[in-house]
Amino acid sequence: MITLSRQKLFITLFAILQLIFIPIVLWLADWQWELDNTFDGLDQFLFWITQSGTAIIYAFLTCIVLIMVLSLFAWRKMDWIIIVATAVVLLIGTQVIKTGLKSFYKEPRPYTGYLVEQGVDLNNFYQEKRAVRSEIVAKTIENNTAMPVYLKQHWAKEVGYSFPSGHTAFAVTWLMIFILILPMNRKRDWAITSVIFIWAAMMIVSRIRFGMHYPIDVFVSTLYVPIVCLIYAKLTQCSRLEPYFDRLQNWQDQAFSYVTRR
Repeated sequence: MITLSRQKLFITLFAILQLIFIPIVLWLADWQWELDNTFDGLDQFLFWITQSGTAIIYAFLTCIVLIMVLSLFAWRKMDWIIIVATAVVLLIGTQVIKTGLKSFYKEPRPYTGYLVEQGVDLNNFYQEKRAVRSEIVAKTIENNTAMPVYLKQHWAKEVGYSFPSGHTAFAVTWLMIFILILPMNRKRDWAITSVIFIWAAMMIVSRIRFGMHYPIDVFVSTLYVPIVCLIYAKLTQCSRLEPYFDRLQNWQDQAFSYVTRR
């Protein structure tokens, strides 16, 4: 079971307000995305950040690392199998919502504005299959020598819709998982959660920087994910679910007993 205290609610509110400050500032500044032909080492670093949330391989590896880290920090506080179950439920749940919203709104990505400038018909573009869209993007930007190769490849891969941001949802979900599972009464809890917060903030910046999302995309993802996570945390306190959590713990104990006997 997950403990949902007032302290954790305050931490969640404080963290989310700081994250949504990023798109709010861009709105107030009337910022509009356009392709910047100047890329440096900071952009390469931001790309590594964005790759950590890119499906399937990189996001999966990120999940493995974060589960290991969280299990280490939550040792004796919560069984690892409960941590895994929580991560699976919340990650799948928030990504399903993201996919549904993308399919409903069908909002083009910001970088498609550059494609239009190069003569691409956006209506026909989104009627094509993903493989064809990737080919169109790759062909359109192949002669742009100012764009780094990693960004060209990322554009050609990310040919879906924009609203909302799946990468942001992924990072904010992990931030919420750390907040909900860790007791948040030790300095090390605050330290590791701060690292995850910074990672989530940089994920938001990277998605906007590379023309993947508008500010509204990351804003909405940053808002709906905590709501889903808090609802899940509240549901875990339901007495009817206790037998299922006990069963998960029994499976873990049986598996551990089996391994130690061999």
